[in-house]
Amino acid sequence: MASEHPRPRVGMEVIAAKGKRIGQVKAIEEQDFLVKRRWQRDLYLPFTTIERIDGDRVILKVTEFQLDYLSSMSPSITGGPGVTYEEE
Repeated sequence: MASEHPRPRVGMEVIAAKGKRIGQVKAIEEQDFLVKRRWQRDLYLPFTTIERIDGDRVILKVTEFQLDYLSSMSPSITGGPGVTYEEE
């Protein structure tokens, strides 16, 4: 079954929507990926947060501030695989 969203690779750099470096892809799951962030806890992001893959960079649809909000949510929301993100 083909994926409708771009799929990153381990080691790729992760960039927020407005250009700020967020971290590096640490692991890939079935529906999301784990981002290793410096000085912050790692964060699972669903593939639906990806705008595009540009070479070795994952460009996100969300800003760093939206990521801060996601990371402040309960671990059941952001702490593991299977999370989905829908734009309003």
